[in-house]
Formats: sequence, C-alpha cells, structure tokens
Amino acid sequence: MIFCFDIDGTISEKPGVYREIMKSLVQSGHIVYPLTAMQDSVARDHYESMRLEQLMRMGLDRGVHFTDVVVCVAPTLEGCGDLKGKFCKNKGVVFMVEDTAMYAESIERISPETLCLRMPNGLQ
Repeated sequence: MIFCFDIDGTISEKPGVYREIMKSLVQSGHIVYPLTAMQDSVARDHYESMRLEQLMRMGLDRGVHFTDVVVCVAPTLEGCGDLKGKFCKNKGVVFMVEDTAMYAESIERISPETLCLRMPNGLQ
C-alpha cells in the first residue's frame, strides 16, 4: 500500500510521532511519501533537495522512514492541491494526512479512493 504525509503543518508538528509511524510502515513493506506542495514556478528539483534536508533535520531518512519525497509545484494554491490529488490518483495512494483544507478537498475530489485525514489544526 501507498501512504502519504504532508510535511508543513503535519509531519513538522509532531516529527517524533510521524517518524515512528513512517518507519513502521516502511519496515512492513509499504511505500511512504512525504507529499508536499509549493506555490511557485521554480524548478521542482530545487524544492525536492530543500525538503529532503528539512526531513533529515527532523530525523527522517530516505529508505528508513520514507521511500522518496514528492513536491508538487504550481503557480497557484489551487494548482498545488490539484497536483496532490492527481499524484494520489495516479499512484493509488490509500491514505493521506493533510493539514490544508483546500488541498484535502482537492485530494478527495480528484482521488476519492484515497482516505484523506485532515489535521484539525490545519489551514482553512
């Protein structure tokens, strides 16, 4: 199965908890992606390396806690949400934890097969 976790406002809020959850999922043979978005028009590769460094500072390592990091970059917030939804749909993501209401709504609309859990303290 494929699991995704947003970074800012989700993993960043309780990195110790997510570190254990994600490690257990990887050890059980699941695919785990930190799935985040950036509103910009800069190349995605720049943000992927930046996010890998951020995850490492939180004690999360590729291969141990996650399979790879995915950054959805679009010029608008709506576009970012749509890219997150399309990623979930195309990859067959079964479970996603998201803090931003707009992104959660996009994921639910575009990928209704994905169970998207919205963090209660997230952005409206």
